[in-house]
Amino acid sequence: MGNGIAKNLIKAGYPLVAYRRNTDSSIAAAGELEALGATVTDKLSELFKAVRVLILCVPNSQIVEELLIGKNGLSKYPNSSVGSVLDFSTSHPDSTKKLALILKKQGIDMLDTPMTGSVREAAEGTIKLIVGGEKAVFERHEKILNSVASMVLFAGDHGSGNMIKLANNYLAVLDQTVTAGISIVLERNNIPSDVYVKFLGSSSANSGGFKLMMNRITTGDFTKKFGLDLALKDIGYCKDVFNLPITDTLYTILKEASDAGFRDKDVGMVYSFLKERL
Repeated sequence: MGNGIAKNLIKAGYPLVAYRRNTDSSIAAAGELEALGATVTDKLSELFKAVRVLILCVPNSQIVEELLIGKNGLSKYPNSSVGSVLDFSTSHPDSTKKLALILKKQGIDMLDTPMTGSVREAAEGTIKLIVGGEKAVFERHEKILNSVASMVLFAGDHGSGNMIKLANNYLAVLDQTVTAGISIVLERNNIPSDVYVKFLGSSSANSGGFKLMMNRITTGDFTKKFGLDLALKDIGYCKDVFNLPITDTLYTILKEASDAGFRDKDVGMVYSFLKERL
């Protein structure tokens, strides 16, 4: 996702400095960006000194905190050039609020700008962003955000962007998990999938999660698009944020599926896990 966002920033005319980690995928992505005119560095200290706006797109709050307030994080470089941080990661709202407060004391603004969409949409510049932070800071960076997204909405104070993003992922993962379980029961009662998909898909039961899961089941295509490990992380955050009884059950299902060997697979593989358990 970050690679697509970076390419669209370059396309929009922004000078880009990319941080290259020592992994095959990061080295390859950095090479692509360098070929498009980006500057590449493998030293965080050089990155912090080179950019005014620091954009993050990483898997979880722990990594965000390491990059911003960890031993070698941004807060340890008082002479950096960074004036603003835009965090595209899906992070815990409490972590976002804490980080925004710490950075503010150092004169650095922060926005949580989590996204929804696919790798393809990131490359096309059609992801959707929901933003939390100070309204004036958002307005200063709105042009940058619009250069990589088809929709940019301001949600409110720090953490509110991540709260809405978690709500999105909560509903999507819950829909897919319940759809997987229901489809298994219907199959075992010899009800043709084309019948119940047509009926449920044209009624109030229809949803994005329902359509996504049923498409996976009927086509047999469980290619990894959104990892079960990321879904587990997000629902873990949801246990804190939303505190609904059903969240614990959903988290338990995902955790057991992860422990059963599906951690690195697409979240849709919860279907295969439930098929073995129900």
